[in-house]
Amino acid sequence: MPTVITGTDGVSQVQTGAVESGDLPAGSVIQVVQGTTSTEISSTSTSYIDTSLSASITPTSSTSKILVLVNHSDIRRQDAGLGFRLMRNGTQIVEFASNLGWSADPSPDRHVGTPSTVYLDSPNTTSSITYSTQTKVTIGTGTIVVQADSDPSFITLMEIAG
Repeated sequence: MPTVITGTDGVSQVQTGAVESGDLPAGSVIQVVQGTTSTEISSTSTSYIDTSLSASITPTSSTSKILVLVNHSDIRRQDAGLGFRLMRNGTQIVEFASNLGWSADPSPDRHVGTPSTVYLDSPNTTSSITYSTQTKVTIGTGTIVVQADSDPSFITLMEIAG
């Protein structure tokens, strides 16, 4: 039987380490990590650039999966389409929101939404993994802005027992 510790708020808490992650059934959430940024990124590049959104997680088992949830806030563009990709340790694992927001209308600061993705990764490691996003202009010659007006974007990593 695990040792029970009563917290300062009177709620019982199971001692850290009392239940090993290997004892959890497949599909159980082992840990959750969240990263956020509100750094405004403006670009006219047709090559991928970092969005400053990232988070790192160290899986407890090589059979674990990592559920990655990304939500970029307030993306704007002027005469440009934009795309995003999800990276694991600097290597692309999936491209999403390709050509989002394209229009020939050159009006400034056109809001194009909040591109997001959900991806279930099988990294097969117990080493630290960093997930991040990148963006680029995909169509046109205009400007894209990520985290416009310093609105926050989020990336959530969930380790799932394999």
